[in-house]
Amino acid sequence: MASPSSSGQITHPEASVGATSCRYRVGSRVLMVSDQRRDDRFQWVEAEVYKMEPAEGGTRVCMREVGGMDEEFEPVVVPHTTAPFQRLDTIDAVDAERFCVDPSIKPRDAKDPLSFLFLPPSFMPPLPTDVITTTLLPLCGADALALKLKSTLCCTSTSVGAAIGSAAVSAIDSIIEKCSLTGAIGIGYLLRRHLQRQPGRAMDVRRPFRLIRLHYLMVTGGDWRGTVPLLRMAKSCGRVQRLPIELTGDDLHHVPSKAVIDSRPPSIRQYSLFSHRLGTFMDLTRNAHGREVLGGREVRVQTVPVRFDDRFDAADPACGHHRDKFGSFRELAIERLALLSSHVVSEAENHLWPLWRVSAAKGDRISALIDQQRRSSLLWDCRTINYYIAGRYYIAGRASYRLVILCGDEEGDDFAAYIWMARYPGVRASIKLYTTEAPRQGVTGRAAFPRAVAIARNKMDRPSLELLPAIGHLTQTPRRPREASRAVCRPPGRAVMS
Repeated sequence: MASPSSSGQITHPEASVGATSCRYRVGSRVLMVSDQRRDDRFQWVEAEVYKMEPAEGGTRVCMREVGGMDEEFEPVVVPHTTAPFQRLDTIDAVDAERFCVDPSIKPRDAKDPLSFLFLPPSFMPPLPTDVITTTLLPLCGADALALKLKSTLCCTSTSVGAAIGSAAVSAIDSIIEKCSLTGAIGIGYLLRRHLQRQPGRAMDVRRPFRLIRLHYLMVTGGDWRGTVPLLRMAKSCGRVQRLPIELTGDDLHHVPSKAVIDSRPPSIRQYSLFSHRLGTFMDLTRNAHGREVLGGREVRVQTVPVRFDDRFDAADPACGHHRDKFGSFRELAIERLALLSSHVVSEAENHLWPLWRVSAAKGDRISALIDQQRRSSLLWDCRTINYYIAGRYYIAGRASYRLVILCGDEEGDDFAAYIWMARYPGVRASIKLYTTEAPRQGVTGRAAFPRAVAIARNKMDRPSLELLPAIGHLTQTPRRPREASRAVCRPPGRAVMS
């Protein structure tokens, strides 16, 4: 049986998929499989449409070979309605050595109007490389079938695999540019090295498969612009040396399977691409139960918690981490980056027996700052992260926290400074200034961090600054302040349950 396949190089423009009620015109050129064996094999030959006539449900197209043996092929009825390429997702398996493609022609003996015609492997010649790269690949998006189809095509030949890998890199580059990721993620290494063959060595057959999976991750990752501040914060906290981070073969190795990608919301898909670069307690993994784990603690994606229902985003959903509840996954990641990487500059707490005490009135002011402009997620025109601890940890109620990023998440920032505030059950409250600025040698206290202090004075209003006294002792070992405050903030005479 002869079977047609359109070629982007030899088909007339009006023959493009879905362009008209019938994609062909008299004179259109197509590829056909010969009815007779030639040199013991069926061959792809170039044919021309020489006659068209109405038929039931479509148009009858008559074609004959151009040159060669002048073979005339059995007419094919092209339906008036072209089936969209996306309908191919009903096919369970695709063997690139066995198919010919035409998304509008219904095989004579098939009930399904899809465009794949299957023949025994020994009877079907492979599609020409130029047809695969110029005609078939442009039809492949990032859906499930396209991922499978591209992976299968890579098996046809090294040249096809290289072409698919090159197309994937080009598509990834377009996504990076479209989502303003140019200063955050780069693929220069992949362009220079990953697709280049070493003299005398064949190209690694795994490369195009990994590139296809990376492209799938980039496409299904949605809007990547929200990841840019997170990466800038990672640099300001010393977790990455420079931006943009250049994707390498190691990054491709860490791209998870399609099943794992599909099971994650977009923000977690994005984070999984580079989490292994961020060091201790920031790597995202999965445990034996298939649950997300960040820093040894499970991440639990939540569906519209009451606390964050006013700004819930399915692409970056609210989540729980240990006892903490966050409005989004990115906020969780930024909070961990900040608290695991910084020094205390100044702090004040108003519970009963620490060294730094503030009055009840100042505690009320700290509490008011935690609630101020919460819905806009801004304070002093700076990004904020709001989270809380609920449940049995505090019997008297929930503890609320707010982190205000003074610097570190903007382009050009080389260190981070932020305000961390906490409100515990009862009347206790805390406010601290943290920074990743390297301390000056020979001095302690506020004078050791002049840039962080200057940023705080520039961003915060005067009443808020008055809540931060100068202190003469610095915490020498970076630690999570929330954990330290929990150790000293338990109400006397009350049990604190874990």
